[in-house]
Order: sequence, then structure tokens, then C-alpha cells
Amino acid sequence: MPDENDPDQHEVQKLVHDEISSRIERQDLDGTQVDNKATVLIGVSAAAAQYLATKNSSILFASIAFGMYGLAFVSAVMVISIRRYRDLRPAALIELLDASKEDVLHRLIAIRIEIYQHNSLRYRHKAIYWRISIAALTTGLITSTSAIALGR
Repeated sequence: MPDENDPDQHEVQKLVHDEISSRIERQDLDGTQVDNKATVLIGVSAAAAQYLATKNSSILFASIAFGMYGLAFVSAVMVISIRRYRDLRPAALIELLDASKEDVLHRLIAIRIEIYQHNSLRYRHKAIYWRISIAALTTGLITSTSAIALGR
């Protein structure tokens, strides 16, 4: 068990806390970037579906393309949908007012690890929906092109 009075131990705890905090910030930034891309994908899939609707096209391929555009749209909406992410609750910190600096750092590290792990699952789901939407949009564009080419 590390000595809590050791100044080096306090520095180690501070380093761990800072690293976990920066990782949570990077996680949030990555999530925001995926949200922005999903928003663009929503617009592209809607525009592509509208374009296909104005063309004389093969019924079979057009139906597949419309289905793929719909899947891309819904999956992208799932990416940007509001979800509950965990964050540091100020009320939990009130309990630490009388604790030592080392105890506070130790508890903050534990809280931030819990936050990261909980949010990580949410971001994994976001990534899955993003991949589905990209695959569906790509398939939709390919079948849409085929539908227009065969419809002439």
C-alpha cells in the first residue's frame, strides 16, 4: 500500500487524475465530431432520396435505395439523439469537504473512471450507428445510381 504522506504519491495521483480528465475531454470531443458528421449524413441521405424520387428509375433498385436512405437517415439520427451521459455531480463532492487532499484525489480518480466507463459504452453505440448509417448511405447511392441507369 502506498504511503499517503509521500509527496511523490500525491504527484502520481495528480498525474492519474489529469490523464483521466483529459481522456474524458477527448472522448467528448470525439463524440461531437461524430455528431457533426452524422448531421451531414442526414442531409445527404435526405437529398439523395429526393433526387431519386424525381427520376425515372428501376422500381426494384429504387426501392432498395429508398430503404437504404431511410436506414441511413434513422441510424444517423440515432447517432445525434440525446442520451444521458455521466458527468461529475457536484453533490458527490460535498461529501469530500472534510477529506484530505489525497483522499479527494483518490475519490475523484475513482469517479472519473466510472464516468469514462459508463460514457464509453454510449460512445460505442454511437459508433455502431455511425457505421450502419455510412454503409446504408453507400449502398443507397450505389443502388440509386443503378436504378437511374436501368430506368432510362
